[in-house]
Amino acid sequence: MTDRVRLEVDGVIATITNDNVDKHNAFDDEMDVRLFEILDELRNRPEVRAVVWRGEGPSWSSGRDVFPPLVSTAPNSPTTNSWFGVTGVFSNSGKLMLL
Repeated sequence: MTDRVRLEVDGVIATITNDNVDKHNAFDDEMDVRLFEILDELRNRPEVRAVVWRGEGPSWSSGRDVFPPLVSTAPNSPTTNSWFGVTGVFSNSGKLMLL
């Protein structure tokens, strides 16, 4: 999987790092999938009480990568569901999210 979205846990604090610096941390399908995996993992780690979400380089995220090599528009693809998936996972995480 990609290392463009990383997770580090230090005690009760988890840090998610966007690392797609060449595109100002714009998200593509692969990064979405990795983010959802990380958020699912954090939901199942009761010792984590806060999450810091940061970006490498000068940008936290410039949004969606609108020029990835292949973009899926299928009804259940990460591209289609990304915004709703991320907001749903955040609201159901039970963690303090710091962006």
